[in-house]
Amino acid sequence: QAEDGWAKVVGMEEEDLLTKYTSSFHWGIAMMNGETLREPSNDLERVYACCLLPLCFLISAFFVSSITTSMTRLATILHEHSSRFAILRRFLENNRIPSNLAAQIVRNAQHSFLESKRFDPESSIEMLQYVSDSLVGDMHFQMYMQYFERSDL
Repeated sequence: QAEDGWAKVVGMEEEDLLTKYTSSFHWGIAMMNGETLREPSNDLERVYACCLLPLCFLISAFFVSSITTSMTRLATILHEHSSRFAILRRFLENNRIPSNLAAQIVRNAQHSFLESKRFDPESSIEMLQYVSDSLVGDMHFQMYMQYFERSDL
């Protein structure tokens, strides 16, 4: 019977809406872990529980796979970055560049590399080719206005 739902079975029928809601939410979170705080008391609740468990499993699998993918991408980027600098260091060592000069070269390469990542040149922004010339002109005005304000022209 639908009238004999979980609220009636556990004696929460007379509780306020907030109490029922938080209890239901708590049950839903527990279901995500496969734990049953309250057994379904009728067929409708059993069907709901049977649908919720696989859905919660899929949602948690999605989050885990998203985090794993992000971590793998980060590891790949860091590996590429460190291998580029390892090649530079090996080149400097193989050509017997003094260590103080080699350190300066590596530091300069690191600084230039970080600056190039921080400021993308306009030509590398692919979507700007689809923007109208007048809007690009307005963008340039806003970008370079600070230099005009400082000059004594």
